[in-house]
Amino acid sequence: MRKDPTPEEWHLWQALRGQRLNGLRFRFQSVILGYIVDFYCPAFKLVVEVDGSFHDRRRDYDTTRQNAMLRAGFTTIRFTNAQVSQDREAVLNEIRAYLRSRLQDPAPSKLQRKAMMALNCALERPGDLASLPPEKRTVPTQ
Repeated sequence: MRKDPTPEEWHLWQALRGQRLNGLRFRFQSVILGYIVDFYCPAFKLVVEVDGSFHDRRRDYDTTRQNAMLRAGFTTIRFTNAQVSQDREAVLNEIRAYLRSRLQDPAPSKLQRKAMMALNCALERPGDLASLPPEKRTVPTQ
């Protein structure tokens, strides 16, 4: 794994860590199918990538990696460093929009059902969840 995140990755991680985004758990710099991804939400098999100028030189690799993940059922959302640094809230809203779209899954897994319950609750009262301390922002258990 990479030792130090880019400033943009770090900036986005501050909004995702500790279940800060609608109570959903994200992992930072996880390994999936042998590839290191920037952020991963296991409940929805969502990969979030923040691409800098380095990625311009390795588009073929990124395409191969993204296709492998897609075949394995993972979804990847990509953002540029500029998007994260200039308008992090728009980036977070795009991630939220994707998660909302997944609320219609016909046969969600147990993990997804728990995450959906938390997401539905957070969408109904978005300010409530954000105001809670991290230990209170847990996904409900059954």
